[in-house]
Amino acid sequence: MKIMGFCSLVWLAAFTTALSATSEAVLVVKQAPNDFLKDAIPGEDAVLAANPGWVAIVGLVNISAFAVKSPNNLAVQGVDGKALRTIIEKASVYSEFDDGTINSLKLIVFAPEDVAARGGLKLVWGGNVNANNAQVERLVIHAGSAGRYKVFAIEEAPKGDAGSSKFATIEVIVDDYADKYYYWYLLPIILIGGALLARRLTAK
Repeated sequence: MKIMGFCSLVWLAAFTTALSATSEAVLVVKQAPNDFLKDAIPGEDAVLAANPGWVAIVGLVNISAFAVKSPNNLAVQGVDGKALRTIIEKASVYSEFDDGTINSLKLIVFAPEDVAARGGLKLVWGGNVNANNAQVERLVIHAGSAGRYKVFAIEEAPKGDAGSSKFATIEVIVDDYADKYYYWYLLPIILIGGALLARRLTAK
């Protein structure tokens, strides 16, 4: 029981460390698909209308490594490392477990068109990230800004790339005396069996 308790504490510490560490993945910007505007509403996007030369990049963050405690524990950065304006859709926020950890969400990023075209955008997340992301119940696509929407796909870092991946190590302790404890478990059975045998012999 002590070993199990220790392993649980180690696992909890490793999980907490993983949430606190900063991880990152590359955002690959692509042209929006043909059916992208099927649910668009009339008018222009207010952010795009106020910022000529900008584009809006929409996508879903649902990679296996993604886990944050708050929507502000993530940011989208350009090649200069500066955070870009990001809006998160609250209705899309998904937690795999009931511990409050966010494992998936949909967002829209606004960036100058040349920044998006240049590439190098990356998603960073973790307990050390403290962004000021706006949140809306649902993201809305505007037909009047049709030519200024892009979508992104996420390219995870290779598993062996220690430079951009964070690893947590769990130490498992093996008890060398476990085989000896096994015989102690047999002792009550032997005693009960012996008592029943003795009773049977004395009854005769």
